[in-house]
Amino acid sequence: KAFGPHKAFIVDSMVFIQTFISCTIYLGLVGDLFSALLQHTRWIPAILIRRNSIILIAATCIFWPLNMIQDLSKLAFTSILGLIAILYTVFFVTFRSLDGSYSLNPPGVFVKDGVIDLPNFAKSTMWNFDLNSLVLMANLGLAFIAHYNATSFWTSLANATSERFTKVSLWAYFVLAVLYTTVMCAGYATFGDSCKGNLLLNYHPSDVLSTMARLATGFSIIFGFPLVS
Repeated sequence: KAFGPHKAFIVDSMVFIQTFISCTIYLGLVGDLFSALLQHTRWIPAILIRRNSIILIAATCIFWPLNMIQDLSKLAFTSILGLIAILYTVFFVTFRSLDGSYSLNPPGVFVKDGVIDLPNFAKSTMWNFDLNSLVLMANLGLAFIAHYNATSFWTSLANATSERFTKVSLWAYFVLAVLYTTVMCAGYATFGDSCKGNLLLNYHPSDVLSTMARLATGFSIIFGFPLVS
């Protein structure tokens, strides 16, 4: 109604572009996580554990079938599993920021062999704001997008009313903000300026807890993919 019937394509195009970019990012994350997990396996052909191969396989064999699901309520169980996986990852990142495994002084158990990039806090400051801060703004924009699926969420909500939908939405965004802030602060406290775009790739390959976190995050992305696509 706001744009008129002849300009509705503008909104449709914006939603398409947004969801396309989001799905592309999700696929990239899956490729990063599972290629790192499978790089030391010997029973899988090397060509299948490459990042591009994993993205292609995941897109055609996993994400496309999930994307065909019309009723989001059918994803309730997998959404719970995804939430558990995310909570574990938050716990892991927080735990590793406190247990000293990646500390520089004294040297932690996972920094002694020089396999990973050492934590670096040379540019650490509480108040610095420059063009690099725009990366955070972009990530926040991606982290909180869900508006284009609002109608699907509404139809899947039991006893849907405006008050109930508003309450659920506010609680969801509040919980997300807490989780994001916790991981952001704990991750930077662990690695500082050495943090990679995908924080889980900073951790040592022999860190069993980090391997479980990568696996958990990978499955949470798979389970949540239909919600953003």
